[in-house]
Amino acid sequence: MKRSDEFEKQEDNRRFYVFFSAEEVWFWCCRCRLGEQVRLTTCGTFKEKKCETNDIYIILKRLQLKRQINERHIKILVRFGVEQAPPSVRFGATEYECFMWQQAMFFLDKELRKKGLVE
Repeated sequence: MKRSDEFEKQEDNRRFYVFFSAEEVWFWCCRCRLGEQVRLTTCGTFKEKKCETNDIYIILKRLQLKRQINERHIKILVRFGVEQAPPSVRFGATEYECFMWQQAMFFLDKELRKKGLVE
């Protein structure tokens, strides 16, 4: 038998949309920052997000302070975030951009998982 507080926690988590990857979080964040209305739906019902775009900005700033990412990472994240696609050599990105993107996503993913924002 489940205790009532366990049930409430499960019920609470079902209300929220959990992202599947750091890339998904980043593209969502960029769409929001660009002013698009972003609705996350499951079975036709609106789901709240556990975070706001400012939360992602704060995580990136912390990663910068820890010297895990730098301004070059941020520029690449912003460029491809606006394009809504990860860099690919097949589509004109350099190997350096692809490497920097992967590196930034690695650190971002670790932080987002700690916060429970990525499955």
